[in-house]
Amino acid sequence: MGGTESADSAASRLHVDASAVLNAVPGVVAVVGAEGDVVWINESMTQVTGFSVDDLVGSNMLDHLDLEWNALSLESISYALDNPGMRLPTMLRFHTKYGSPVVMEVTANNQLDDPQIRGLVVHMRPSDERQLVELILESFMAGDDLASTIGRVHDVANAETLRAESAVFLLFPGTDDHRPVLASSPEVGALSAMAGLSTPWSVAASSGQPVVLADLTELPAPVRAAAEAAGFAACWCYPVCRTVTGVVDAVLVLWRRETGSPEPTATMLAERLAKLCALVLERVEHGRDLQHAADHDGLTGLVNRARFFDAVDGHIARGAAPLGVIYLDLDGFKPINDHWGHGHGDQVLIAVADRLRASVRPGDTVARLGGDEFAVACPGATSDELIRLADRLLAVVRAPITVADSVLRVGASIGLATCAAGAGPGDVLVAAADAALLAAKSTAKGTWNLSPALP
Repeated sequence: MGGTESADSAASRLHVDASAVLNAVPGVVAVVGAEGDVVWINESMTQVTGFSVDDLVGSNMLDHLDLEWNALSLESISYALDNPGMRLPTMLRFHTKYGSPVVMEVTANNQLDDPQIRGLVVHMRPSDERQLVELILESFMAGDDLASTIGRVHDVANAETLRAESAVFLLFPGTDDHRPVLASSPEVGALSAMAGLSTPWSVAASSGQPVVLADLTELPAPVRAAAEAAGFAACWCYPVCRTVTGVVDAVLVLWRRETGSPEPTATMLAERLAKLCALVLERVEHGRDLQHAADHDGLTGLVNRARFFDAVDGHIARGAAPLGVIYLDLDGFKPINDHWGHGHGDQVLIAVADRLRASVRPGDTVARLGGDEFAVACPGATSDELIRLADRLLAVVRAPITVADSVLRVGASIGLATCAAGAGPGDVLVAAADAALLAAKSTAKGTWNLSPALP
């Protein structure tokens, strides 16, 4: 009796509903036709992406993929279509109804030749976080731009352990490449950009400690309303601290669609992501420092010769407006170096640079070309405007400069040159201003000389 299966038991086993079983499979199961059309898919895809079965069946699977995320996406799909049988898993990134993508490990079994299937039987499951963390490190080592690397962080946040949509709220000023909020979706970005001292990310930034809201009751009313409208139910915030000083550079904000506090494993992963973000931001800052050093004079902080010529050439190439150049050389600087020493001379150069920077127009580029030579690129300046600016610069340079207990004085001679919109090249314009400077110094120092306008 113990080794014999009852008739009732055998009958119930024979009448198992295959669709029910497939819908209960952990992960997504789909049948995809030879042209990429979704023939059948189980209900797990709704849990992962938010799209219903009706949304997906009949659509093309390629329309749901971020093909740029993995350069080998199309090659992997083509290989699976061309070769019968089971293929090794690959990683593909899928769009979701919420706007935040999800990375899944995809295994395809080519059964196009089977008359009962005639398609790829595909199994998909959210990718293992360990693989995704490795992609963050690969992006970091490759020196990818900040948005790309933080995009890998979003992929980890959206995987099985955290199940969150994420944003990295940057505390340093944003630029085109470094926006204040780098988010997994526009919705999340708008939420995390909402200001206020009582927001959990603001508290995490000021305290340097995680702030975990198991539900949204403690959020400020406007933020709570926006979060609930977007379908979120909890918010976890982790400060991103510099590895040595502990200074908070950013906050990792995790928005979840289910209530609750993080389990220990989720806490460890979130803290690891915050540490990885810190490394990424430190690399970005180091890169900015290196670029600044390459483009700027180390003593005065003005742009250097190479960057100045780039600015001149760039403006001429755009051809939007005329361009004026001021070439300035200090008078009486060598005696200061000879009598007081190079330390005093350096302080004079710094003071002159500060005065030039403060006296030019918005949009002008001030450079130290070397030694005691300076230049200013003045987009859109007419000859009359250039002359008025030259008179102002001569006056500010002549003013006394106090170094330690000594009151020092220098003067300046200036050469001016202008060119019409679209003229060039830039080195010809700068050379004309330099020649005008030599003419000014040969006649009466402390004056300016205007070169004939270039065509």
